[in-house]
Amino acid sequence: MQKKWSYKKPAPEKFRKTFPEFSPFVQDLLWQRGFKTAETIDTFFNPDYEQTTHDPHLLKDIDKAASRIHKAIRGEEKIMLYGDYDTDGVSALTILVEAMGKLEYENFSIYIPDRAKEGHGLQMGAVKKFIADDVKLIVTVDCGITNIEEVTYAQSHGVDVIVTDHHQIIEKNPAYAVVDPHQEEDSYPFDDLCGTAVAFKVAQVLLEGRVKKGWDRWLLDLVALATVTDMMPLTGENRTFLKYGLYVLAHQRRIGLKELMRVARIKPQVYKEGIGTNLTPRALGFAIGPRVNAAGRIDHANTAFALLNAKTKEEARGLALQLEKTNIKRQKIIEDIVVDLRERDGEFSEGQIIMAGSEKWPVGILGIVAGKLTQQYNKPAFLYEIRGKEFKGSARSIPGFNIVEGLTSVGEHLHAFGGHPQAGGFTGDMKSEEQFKYALHAYADKIFIDGISPPELSIDLRVKADQITWQFFNDLARLEPFGQANPIPQLQTDNLSIVSLRTIGNGKKHLLLGLKDENGKRWKALFFGSAESFGHLEVGNSIDIVFELDIDEWKGRRELMMKIIDIKE
Repeated sequence: MQKKWSYKKPAPEKFRKTFPEFSPFVQDLLWQRGFKTAETIDTFFNPDYEQTTHDPHLLKDIDKAASRIHKAIRGEEKIMLYGDYDTDGVSALTILVEAMGKLEYENFSIYIPDRAKEGHGLQMGAVKKFIADDVKLIVTVDCGITNIEEVTYAQSHGVDVIVTDHHQIIEKNPAYAVVDPHQEEDSYPFDDLCGTAVAFKVAQVLLEGRVKKGWDRWLLDLVALATVTDMMPLTGENRTFLKYGLYVLAHQRRIGLKELMRVARIKPQVYKEGIGTNLTPRALGFAIGPRVNAAGRIDHANTAFALLNAKTKEEARGLALQLEKTNIKRQKIIEDIVVDLRERDGEFSEGQIIMAGSEKWPVGILGIVAGKLTQQYNKPAFLYEIRGKEFKGSARSIPGFNIVEGLTSVGEHLHAFGGHPQAGGFTGDMKSEEQFKYALHAYADKIFIDGISPPELSIDLRVKADQITWQFFNDLARLEPFGQANPIPQLQTDNLSIVSLRTIGNGKKHLLLGLKDENGKRWKALFFGSAESFGHLEVGNSIDIVFELDIDEWKGRRELMMKIIDIKE
């Protein structure tokens, strides 16, 4: 699909004169990303843990939650720690388990629902089982905020519920205590915490004055991992968590993650000066995170939880290899679903949204596939698995369509739903399938009454090929780590000639191009997944490109390489 190219505005002259220590390109990027004062720029480049993290006590109900947990410990009540099945959920659970260990309390259990059989959030069947097992306190992590009925049932049967979550709040939750930065009257200054970060804050309050200062920083590997895999913005407090968390992860104190990195062929290093490391958000988001997530998507997240809490190298190695096999299986299932969808293209791609279901599609994979469809068709995508009398699905969206608002509008046809503006999940009865589809299509027609705007590619910097040097690369690298809300800069340059061209990779899906600029300098360029759309290109064509700048390393040799995002002939 052809994208509309647009260009972000450069920094004004006054800003350039105020910060002459930065190159013009860095000045533009800082301005575009909202870092316009000496204070915000200094915080961005030099996030200090003590200065840029916020007081956990500012979170509404967090002191009430901690007091209730301590009361349960004093009374030797049975506590149930209940977590979601993704990386964020199992990381948050691990943090609370470690907190219980430091409090030397053992009368607790953990519970992670089966994604396929039970679905997201606090489940009624599980709640009834907890009541029968004489559980007196349920603490949720990364879920529970939308489970009004289940929380009400537990509270009415003498079981207090503490909800710790970070998802959007649809209606007031009746739990004993709710810790979620999205609550009204919450004075916490940063809303974009992941579920693990919220659990981290709870652990800080739980252990305040009970352990040696600084213990909490060794949990930041999990906070960083969850922040990236849950696609939270890497600005503000999250940038600080990431910077320190990557350093903790590089030290490999958690044996499970150490073995998983070994299986993923990641070799972390720690720089001698400062707290720098060669680890990047890309390693978390594309190597470690998918392997941890694979457990909950294909099998059961208990495997991922066991890995994060492994005590021996042998145990960790076995679990890491198991997750590797599961991840490979996940990739194969995704390929099969994509093929199935291509064959059904005309069936579901008409209208303002994509809507499709099948008994063959495991729900744990559908969020990934929905994301691919939104990129391909520039439409919100709702995919679901048909399982007996129910359907369970995942949704991904585009700018201008809020998933939570959309699902709320058709909530009468669903059992449960929740999520973020751009991603969510839903469950319904097959008897209501057609009503659900019709109502959601009608809602989308109102949202996109003038049609869906073509996808826009927002370009950070327009550069000449001869400006792309190692100094230029190093200037851009000052803004690392890149990720959500601080993405890798998208660059655009004109008038490159194709001097070589071939398809590469499994299935020959990618293009490897040799390019030459107007001065005769040659460049290596990769264009992933483009062989089908741009297979008509030929040697001798002149092209303009949008790209990210990267490094190609081979046998000790390093050279700059372009990773193409889009091409105009």
